[in-house]
Amino acid sequence: MKNAYEEADKMDWDREDRYQKEYCSLNSIYLMVMEEQHYNSPTPFDDTFRTECVRMTEWMIPLINEVYGTTYNEYSMIKLHENEQMLLTAVDANDLNQKGIPRKITDMTIEIEDCLYHLECQSDEDGTMLIRVVEYDLCIAARTAAYDKKKDTLTIQVPRSAVVFLRRDKSKAPMTVIYDFGDSKTQLTIPTISVQKYSMEEIFQKKLYCLIPFYFMRYERLFEQGYGLECEPIRTDLKRINEMLYELSISGEMPEIYVRDLVELTQTVLKQITRKLNDDERERIVKSMGGRVLEMESDRILERGRQEGRIEGIQEIILRAIDSLRENYSSDEVPIQLKKLFGLTDEETARYMKM
Repeated sequence: MKNAYEEADKMDWDREDRYQKEYCSLNSIYLMVMEEQHYNSPTPFDDTFRTECVRMTEWMIPLINEVYGTTYNEYSMIKLHENEQMLLTAVDANDLNQKGIPRKITDMTIEIEDCLYHLECQSDEDGTMLIRVVEYDLCIAARTAAYDKKKDTLTIQVPRSAVVFLRRDKSKAPMTVIYDFGDSKTQLTIPTISVQKYSMEEIFQKKLYCLIPFYFMRYERLFEQGYGLECEPIRTDLKRINEMLYELSISGEMPEIYVRDLVELTQTVLKQITRKLNDDERERIVKSMGGRVLEMESDRILERGRQEGRIEGIQEIILRAIDSLRENYSSDEVPIQLKKLFGLTDEETARYMKM
């Protein structure tokens, strides 16, 4: 016989399942409920980076500029590509999709001004990075290949790839891949970027905001040795990063919804790298990021919408986002940013803009 706790749990799951079936036509819902998955995920760093790519796609432009020396700006045409690649082989059960087909999730595949880029973030050097990059690149190239029937010619665009190293504290020379075709060889350079070589000031100056969640990984060894907020560098950097994020928010340079998301993602990484601390000290550090445990405004509204079982919860998220966007973008740009942020169709975007 089921006890009261089991019954309550079943009711929660039933309500969640019903909510998902009714309201998940908006891609944004998937993005808004990733926090719990991050905390329990075996790949929290990858998940954090992918979330940034989807939620704050425009933040990838300064990163691409930093890696490749390009000069894209906020007005550059940008398109996020599908990140699930079908592979030839599967390493383990995690590499199989629901149909049992070998697959792997790339960290980011993005198109800027008709140029395709592929970025992978790597926490540890396991010797397989180059192999994976090559395999992903070939899958991406095959999917985007263009066939000219008249000329009987297939054009394959291999993406420009790079690796973002999260833990390495020194610059790493570009990696090299040599394609040997028998009668000719082609050398491909894979540039790298090391998050830990950037100071906090450099990150903010160059607008490399997507690196902020990984900034405190430079203190991972201190955390492992039991150091917490009593350590001056850790305490100082937490205070400074909060101040700089606050300044971005009140100046309007960064929408508040992005600041909240960024704080939450940084907390996710902090929870992972402070696991060896006692629970009280770990909680103090996490709470210090953002000054308090920030429950994203969008998630609070979404949760209220779930409990009440009403679509108004979702609408309120989007309407609040529109208000925030209007403070930072022109009237012509707001619909574009809204569509990108929530994955809406043109019809849905127009409907929400009229509300």
